[in-house]
Amino acid sequence: MERVRGAPSFPRNIDVAELFAGGTGVCIEHHEKGVKIFAINESSMGSGVARILAYMPGYYLPKDLEILRLEKPRPSEPVMGFRIVPPPAMDTTVRRVLLWRQVTPFSVEVSGLPICLQGQAPLSRLIGLEQELRGATGRDMAICVYFSHYAPLAQREVMGVFASV
Repeated sequence: MERVRGAPSFPRNIDVAELFAGGTGVCIEHHEKGVKIFAINESSMGSGVARILAYMPGYYLPKDLEILRLEKPRPSEPVMGFRIVPPPAMDTTVRRVLLWRQVTPFSVEVSGLPICLQGQAPLSRLIGLEQELRGATGRDMAICVYFSHYAPLAQREVMGVFASV
């Protein structure tokens, strides 16, 4: 039985669910894309993830609701979340600017409050967005951009040559 280097005593070919048998506070559920980890608290989740990392070394890429395990690292880029509160008369203009940048927002409407456009997009599509929107709306808007997660670059977007001799 092959053992993972650096792991205490976890054989490579046992089921991941067996790692957490015996009251560890972590439950594993098999899923079509891998496994889901459920824990009773953050401490249990941290120890569960550490145990999986020791058992299955590799590269892990956190996404929105899942963590991908990769054999080799892949180029990835940050995905940013955004919230925009445009002036009431400029809602269509803001949507037009976002669609031109290939960003699809969804709106949140609460009666009596201004509309709020939310969404996620790669950082490369949001660079310069605030200046463009403020120019289109006459500087009268609220925008918030925040980090969401990393996502692998699409294969067509990865540049092959970085330097030549």
